[in-house]
Amino acid sequence: MDSLRKHIRSQQFVINAWDLTAAFTNIPYMFFFKNSDKCTDFMPSDRLRTSFIRAVQEFPILVGNVTVDRSGRGMVNVDAANLNMPEYLESYSQMNFNDIECNRFSWSSLADKVHTVDSTPAPGSTGVIKLVNVHIVRLIDNSGIIVFLSIPHYVVDGVGYCAFVNRWAEICRSMGGNTNGAVTRSYSFDRSIVDRCMPPEKLPLNTRMRKIYNSPSYLGHLIALPSPELRGTLLAHTIRLMDPVSHVFHISSASLAKLRAHIQTQAPATQRISDNDILTTLISHVVCSGIEDAANRSQGYFNAATQHIASTLMGATNDFLTMVVLDIRSRFKNLAHYVGNCVTCIPVVSPISELSNKQMSAHDLAKVCANVRTEVNATNPRALSKLHSLLSQTPASYAHVMANMLKTPKSVVISNQSRFALYSNDFGNGIPTWVGTIPIFYANFASICPVHPDSDGYNIYITVKKSTMDEILQNPQWNEYVSVIY
Repeated sequence: MDSLRKHIRSQQFVINAWDLTAAFTNIPYMFFFKNSDKCTDFMPSDRLRTSFIRAVQEFPILVGNVTVDRSGRGMVNVDAANLNMPEYLESYSQMNFNDIECNRFSWSSLADKVHTVDSTPAPGSTGVIKLVNVHIVRLIDNSGIIVFLSIPHYVVDGVGYCAFVNRWAEICRSMGGNTNGAVTRSYSFDRSIVDRCMPPEKLPLNTRMRKIYNSPSYLGHLIALPSPELRGTLLAHTIRLMDPVSHVFHISSASLAKLRAHIQTQAPATQRISDNDILTTLISHVVCSGIEDAANRSQGYFNAATQHIASTLMGATNDFLTMVVLDIRSRFKNLAHYVGNCVTCIPVVSPISELSNKQMSAHDLAKVCANVRTEVNATNPRALSKLHSLLSQTPASYAHVMANMLKTPKSVVISNQSRFALYSNDFGNGIPTWVGTIPIFYANFASICPVHPDSDGYNIYITVKKSTMDEILQNPQWNEYVSVIY
């Protein structure tokens, strides 16, 4: 890594409110590459490492240190004399790729730990948060390798993450003589570009958006107070205490078409129903139903009903909150090369009484789909400009968002990552056979993931409490359309 020092200059990158709002998580993926052609020089170590260093030179923000001053202002400081070097590890395993593939790439099939960081950005052995962690695992008999790569949401979003991993692959592929050389790419890390995109006209936010994004709380101030390292450590302990579990599911194109046809029987002829609308509705249903059924099972139905009546009398909501992660790039110009955070969460509210039914009717499914579509469409540039102002008005504004979500336990965050270029990275020996994430994220989180080009439909990753997952696995409507991968 010493060559990095020759090519990196000292500089600072401002972390804006969009970065900080997303900064509570890492972006961790595992890429499984199979040596199908029995190549003796399959993805050689020196080429992977050298191309990685060259890719990092084009992403200098990845060798900085995250700092937040007393006012809450965030920065990534890149000190050429004291770089925050990436963690780059390589190990050898007795695991065989064919065995892992036969077990459908399940986490239980991995005899060795592949991921070197968890879901939250926390300090490692050096006491600081690394801004890129890599673990290359070489499998026995040269049968393949696993590439684990994690980057904190502090510095990039999913689009930026894919830009980096695909650039790394592109450089590596060119070094192997498989192309005429890596073409020049341009990336923007300038956070002010987001400020300049926002129109001066602002549209008032709806009631739910204001409640999430414009309701300061003592908890929010407490979340904003610690250093990034301490906050990451506390969040990691909190997730472990919740003891969540995860599964990966698959919905085929045929099943999705069947569900769409069912919903359309009760939807207005003019209603557009996208894959995202359907999947968001289906995931919201199964998580909401799982939470309710788990609570009823643990308390007994009489006690649960009593608690429900008491909560209603005290003014507690009877709604389920779905936070839909939205990439705002398509709503603005001049963000095509920007790799910082351009995502926000859009709240979609549904009555628990409808969403938690074991078998939601086509009418109720269509209603939730329409609600998702309405809220997403309403997030236009003027509304986002207002949201940008709210997030930027105080240094702790970003933390109030998390605090307000923590106060709504009957909720789920859904991130549609199906358009991420996760299967585009070819290091010279072909694209990955499988791309998966780490075993545990945080409770009540779901992501809609892309599938291999030879497959169809979508993969769905869900992390919830074990009691909720037990109910999800038994949900008849979910099982009618979705199958378990692992």
